[in-house]
Amino acid sequence: MMQAFLTTALFGMLSVGLGYLLTAKFLPRFSGLLALTSSFLLGVLVSFWGVFIITLLLKPLGAKTVLPSFLTVLIIETSLLILFRKHLRFQFRLSTGESILLGILLASSWIIFSHVFWSTGPFQTLRISSLVVSDFAFHIPLIRSFSIGNNLDFLNPIFAHDFLRYHFLFDFMAGTFEKLGLPIGFAVALPSTLFWCAFLILLYFFGKTLFDGQSFVGWVSVLLFLFNSSLSFVLFLNQQKGESFFSILKSWWNLENYVSFGPYDGNLVCAYWHWNIYLNQRQLLLGYAVILLVLIPIISTLLKKDGSETLSVKQSVFLGFLAGILPFWHTPSYVCLLMILGILFLTFPIKKQCGWILLAAILIGAPQFLWLQLANQDQVQHSGWYFGFLVPTFGTGIRFSSSALINQFLNGILSFFRFWFYNWGLSFLLIPLSFLFVDSRRRRILLIPLALFLIAHLFRFSGDIGTNHKFLNLALIIGNCYIAFLLSRIFRNRWGGPVWAGLLFILLTASGIVDATPVKNSFLYNFADIAQDPSSRWIRKNTSTDAVFLTNYRIYNPVSLAGRTTFQGWPYFNDSLEHPVDKRVALTQKIYASENRGELCSYLRQNGIDYIQLEHSDMKEHQVETHDGLFQNELKPVFEENKSPYQARYFSREDICQGIKD
Repeated sequence: MMQAFLTTALFGMLSVGLGYLLTAKFLPRFSGLLALTSSFLLGVLVSFWGVFIITLLLKPLGAKTVLPSFLTVLIIETSLLILFRKHLRFQFRLSTGESILLGILLASSWIIFSHVFWSTGPFQTLRISSLVVSDFAFHIPLIRSFSIGNNLDFLNPIFAHDFLRYHFLFDFMAGTFEKLGLPIGFAVALPSTLFWCAFLILLYFFGKTLFDGQSFVGWVSVLLFLFNSSLSFVLFLNQQKGESFFSILKSWWNLENYVSFGPYDGNLVCAYWHWNIYLNQRQLLLGYAVILLVLIPIISTLLKKDGSETLSVKQSVFLGFLAGILPFWHTPSYVCLLMILGILFLTFPIKKQCGWILLAAILIGAPQFLWLQLANQDQVQHSGWYFGFLVPTFGTGIRFSSSALINQFLNGILSFFRFWFYNWGLSFLLIPLSFLFVDSRRRRILLIPLALFLIAHLFRFSGDIGTNHKFLNLALIIGNCYIAFLLSRIFRNRWGGPVWAGLLFILLTASGIVDATPVKNSFLYNFADIAQDPSSRWIRKNTSTDAVFLTNYRIYNPVSLAGRTTFQGWPYFNDSLEHPVDKRVALTQKIYASENRGELCSYLRQNGIDYIQLEHSDMKEHQVETHDGLFQNELKPVFEENKSPYQARYFSREDICQGIKD
């Protein structure tokens, strides 16, 4: 394992070196902490995108090409650094304060990300927080399909034989690190920590760039992101009615669950504004960081009235290239960035620069985007017009007039404002209010969060309308910079400015503070990984990496932990990816209910299923109905284990179909 850590460290250093060359060449105005962050982000993005491309090129030579591709990238990076060594004049020049701040940021981020998902050693126990236990049931099978399996066709590991319609490069990167020998917990927590820190640093510089280098705006923008402005703190205080101050403080410190987790718990305040969304979707942090990295030099150019800064053609093309490699990392961020660039193209007199950026972004990114949209004829189409996001459509029930149409319209408006005031709190009022206090250029930039907000309310892009939160999170992130500017103006007011600014800041961050402690107190599940699970060990040792298993719907299935493919995994994930889940579920039940070997064999051959898993489960959603006589009396399992509560048995198609002609 030490060799894996050393290899990862070497990759990190070489990637930062490569990223520095790119930063110095194409973003020469970056310096200090911004240059360091840019060097890391560019180096890792480009390097692992290169690993993926080389893997595809080497695929015809054999299945096991990921590690040779990784080694090839290391050699290329080393060669480039040697070739351009004269340009490696690192000028990060971090001040003592910046160095201390970076250290605190890295340490605190590592504690958070390693706490919610960790592994006690290579293939030992998986420790997963209740806050992420659902989403990681998809990410772990995907990571293991790369690290233990050889999923170079990029198929869905929990929906056999169908293309993976999901941005997969973060999981591909984590899988590569695990294939190198790192425990999966470390392979996930390390990049998560670094991307989180990179995003926060870039957000600071974005806010600072947007408002004339005001550090106050940058810092407050970061704090407003970390501590959301919803009204969940009001809900929390309502739960504590009659309690003393110290009792309320104790309840907050020991809070195990988020106060509101709408729409999943029926509450009005959604689960999308606190840290949970970023703890579950690690690639989202990366996508937003790239958006900010692309926007910082553009915004800096737009706000220079004297024209002292401009983007050259090569800089514009490079920024377009950076945007273009986003789809496999995070597709929604790519869509958001194209929208933002389009708005800037239409509203600012930098048509040429934005044109080059858009052209490069589309030429490089569109093929990836279209690849992720590929689907068979059974694809379930959820995309299209959808009005209202998650705003309740029932209205408030207030009667305004005798006209039903007027009542419906006015109730709908009240319902809309009520929903968003609960979800964004004062931010919902302050972001549009800032329009009155900024100049015309910044007003045009403010069109960006407005457009993102409207898109989330007019269209749906998957089976779960809640996934539109990605547009809204980005709108809020950019809008928070304007709120930070308003607070800076209020703070400078001589008539009690610091007091009023402090009060507003407390109201804007109270819910985020309340929502922070559940991360610390969340329940930790322990799942036996391969080394501790007999089924996973047997599957990994005795089945091919491309074997397909018919299983029940247990989300942490030993088949997936062993890097093998399930015919139909947990249905929610596949439905959100627009797979024909209902057909597959019905077919799964038919196969399990087969009454004779001939019928069962026919189903297995037709659907490319190599093994059948039977498990005992007390959970209704995991159960499948089987033909007891067939599986109990006629068929002999190739493996069974009775030590775990699941009492798993496995049957092979080869045995089932023995003597049965095609």
